[in-house]
Formats: sequence, structure tokens, C-alpha cells
Amino acid sequence: PEDSTRMAMLQAGTVDIIDIGVQYAGELQAKGIKTIIVPNMSSVGITLGGMWPTKPSYDPKVPWALPDKEKARKVRLAMNLAVDAKAIINSVLKGLGEQVPVTNYFYGSPSTDPNWKPYGYDPARARQLMTEAGYPNCFEFTMNLISWPGRTYLPDIGEAVATMLEKNLGCKVKRRPLDRAVFAQDFGARTYPGVGVAYGYPAIGIEPWEEYWAVSYSKGTVALGTEEPELDAFLEKL
Repeated sequence: PEDSTRMAMLQAGTVDIIDIGVQYAGELQAKGIKTIIVPNMSSVGITLGGMWPTKPSYDPKVPWALPDKEKARKVRLAMNLAVDAKAIINSVLKGLGEQVPVTNYFYGSPSTDPNWKPYGYDPARARQLMTEAGYPNCFEFTMNLISWPGRTYLPDIGEAVATMLEKNLGCKVKRRPLDRAVFAQDFGARTYPGVGVAYGYPAIGIEPWEEYWAVSYSKGTVALGTEEPELDAFLEKL
């Protein structure tokens, strides 16, 4: 599972092909190793737990899942605006990637709206929104840092996001290193409450609704995003 071991095995001729985190692409290219980078292979985002009303782990006290939808929306938007995604792409991913407004689809495909833009980085507005939501000093939560073979950049992204939320909003973020096997079991069952996790979404669709059906439909195959009756009804109609 260690990237360094994979690269050593490849250079020694023990294996012919490896899957590797994008942050090592430049290093391998510099050593003359043929490297194939596939755009739109996955999207990376912070998944917030406790947002599934039909599951025992639903927690209406979690700021981003409050019954007051407008306050919850402001909390989520504030957390988004407080994170400098471009800086993370440049530092952690070595510039290999782009910020997108929505995860899980091929951004820029003919089926997407060219007017969709990322929120951008605006710490001042983030603090204002968090105050309007009732959390002027933010709150405390846990960030899971997942050990994931081939995606070893995920813990670094989780750490970067946690640091920015602390610096820009005053949040208190506990770091919890977690093995992928443990994470997969809990995540699939949606058993954990208000926790954040940097997750590399492997499922990508040509049209946005394809992945909403899988990740944000309460009866979907994965349903890691959220559960929203209005969205359920829309997807079923579609």
C-alpha cells in the first residue's frame, strides 16, 4: 500500500505498472518512467457526516445538518469559502487538477452549464456567513484522515482543509487517522455522525444527474452525499 514501495518495485522491474498518487507524477517522469495522467479520473471533496435523516447517525445538532436549512446552508457555504482550493491543488497535488463547482461529473462536458463556477476563496465572507448562522467562533468537529493506497494525497488534503478552517473561521478540528478498511465499513453504512473526511470520489458521470442518482439519492447505491426528499422526487421524476 505504500507509494514509496510501489515506486521502488517499478524501478527495480519487480512490477510493470502501478497506480500512484498524482503528487508523484513529476518525480516518476523525471526518472524517465512513462507516466499516464487521466483527467477526470476522480473528484476530491470533503464529505460531511451526519446528514442522513433516515439513518441513526443523523444528528440535527451538527451545524451543517441543522433542521434550519438556511442556517445549515450558510455553514456549509462558509466552510467552502474558507478553503483555498487552488492552493491545495498547487501544493498537495502539484498543480495536477482543477477546482470544480460540483463533484462527480466531467466538468466542461457538453451536458454541463458553462456558467457554473466554483465559489472561490473568500475568508471574510465565510466569517460573516458563519456568524449569521450563529457560530461566530465556529465549532468543534473531527476530520478523518484516511490511509488510502494510490490516493495518499487524501490525508494531506484533509489536513490542509482542517488547518484553513482553523485559521480562517476559528474552528477546532480534531484529526483522526483511519485505516481505509475501517472507514469503508462505517462510511458505507453511514454510521458516523458529524465528521468530515477528504474523499476521492471514484464514480464520475457524463451528466451530473447520473452521479446524484448514485451518491445523493436516499435509495441510491452509495448515497454518501445527503438525503433530501425534494431531490429524491426530482431524480425519480427524471
